[in-house]
Amino acid sequence: MYQSVSYKGKLSSKQLYAGQSVMEYERDVFSSHQNLLYRQLIFGYDAYSKEDLASMSSKQLKTIKFLYSKTQRILNIHKQKILNKRIASLLMPMFYNSSLVKEFCFDFTDDRFLCTLSFKDLKASKQDIVSLLITNKLLPDNFYTL
Repeated sequence: MYQSVSYKGKLSSKQLYAGQSVMEYERDVFSSHQNLLYRQLIFGYDAYSKEDLASMSSKQLKTIKFLYSKTQRILNIHKQKILNKRIASLLMPMFYNSSLVKEFCFDFTDDRFLCTLSFKDLKASKQDIVSLLITNKLLPDNFYTL
């Protein structure tokens, strides 16, 4: 999948990527079925159309809500752990004698705290998230072979 990015007008010398004739987009390594399973956990009801939700039984809707809630709790804790590691790597070299910093740098997480940082900000890839969901039995063990 390519898109032409060459400009041939008066300002072509000002073009950021002069000489580059095509732009290659990042490709998703997962199949459509794998992406469907992933989206169902990450987005919950938003992964389905209104027609699909209307045709589902109440038991299916409760299952979707339960799995979505569980996934969000696990991802929130994971975000906090990543953030704690980053803070520890920043503070420990500067304040290595501080008992407060040492206590803070332990693996402390709180279910009530909502970590609003994105995975992009935390440099967590989609493969990292999938591996976490497989580890927590939310995705099947054979997810990569589906």
